[in-house]
Amino acid sequence: MKGRKRLAIIGGGLGGMISARVARSSNLYSKIRVFERDSNYGGNWNPAQTTSRTGVYRDLKTNLPTILMGDPTFPWNNEWRSESFPHHTEFRNYFRMYWNEALDEETRRSFRFNTEVLNVDDKYRVTTSSDNSIKTEEFDQII
Repeated sequence: MKGRKRLAIIGGGLGGMISARVARSSNLYSKIRVFERDSNYGGNWNPAQTTSRTGVYRDLKTNLPTILMGDPTFPWNNEWRSESFPHHTEFRNYFRMYWNEALDEETRRSFRFNTEVLNVDDKYRVTTSSDNSIKTEEFDQII
């Protein structure tokens, strides 16, 4: 039986994906929503964003080793990882694999892309903007 708590996760990068996966597997939540302002998962590592918010550039490599840049329960595949400090395209490869293999369908459906968080108040109400409409939802916990 699923819990009765409602969880909001702000950001669809790796932290948001891992948080959603762990929350879903805990069965503590009746509702999980991941709000990502861009059109795809990846957060700041997504160079396909149509805005200038990303810090990704052509030759960017991570400044942390792969052992620290992922989910320990979903290790990097050494067949495609070429070095300890991977190029951003390899990190995005990891994102793609994580999305497709580590997240179940129900968890993927909890993501709300093209949805910007406008406000979070002290009563755990999250106000978002998506498709030119503004919506406020109430949650019990926010990450």
